[in-house]
Amino acid sequence: LQNTTKERTKFRIYPNPTKNGKFTIAINMSKKQAVSLKVYGMGNNTVLSTKKGTEKKDYEFLYELSQLPGGTYFVLFETPSGDQVHKLVIE
Repeated sequence: LQNTTKERTKFRIYPNPTKNGKFTIAINMSKKQAVSLKVYGMGNNTVLSTKKGTEKKDYEFLYELSQLPGGTYFVLFETPSGDQVHKLVIE
């Protein structure tokens, strides 16, 4: 017997690129689960980490990282069912 149901996750960063370090990450998943977000600089040091509880399918995280210099950053999105990496540009 094979499990044919596929978990659906929509992940969006906007605006991207951001001019002032302010951006939103919106997540919509097919089932309730915990999420962890980490924003990394090119040197791989954790800049910001946010973790929420397990009782939601939809999350919206507002970030204000105007103290960071312009450049390319990476957002690591972790759930119990898998990880994704997304690029963020601060101009």
